Amino acid sequence: GCLKAYETAEKSVVDSASKNPDMYYNRANVYKYYERYQEAIDGYKKAISLDPQLPGQDEIDNIHRFVKKLAKLVTTKNGIKGKKMAKFAELLPQACQIKESKRVELDELQVGDNEGSFIVGV
Repeated sequence: GCLKAYETAEKSVVDSASKNPDMYYNRANVYKYYERYQEAIDGYKKAISLDPQLPGQDEIDNIHRFVKKLAKLVTTKNGIKGKKMAKFAELLPQACQIKESKRVELDELQVGDNEGSFIVGV
């Protein structure tokens, strides 16, 4: 996909794409879109090193804020108590019809990508 094009451009010596800060910045945006945050941060840092005028530091700060907020929401379950969370979970049927997705409980999630799964339990 498009990340392969960025990898090819980065290895290019002919057009000096590997020294183009916009390439790193744009690729970092793609990584951010794919929620590959560490790679996005690395890309923004590289872009900033080549052109300090790019808003890469703002993007890095946004990622840090987002991840910190998300971690807090997950840890605190957004302040929702267990009984109320269970009631919410009951609203979704066990055989929920979300195309190409499978309902899983929180303790069934694996580290990393859980593609095709959605969570409803506590």
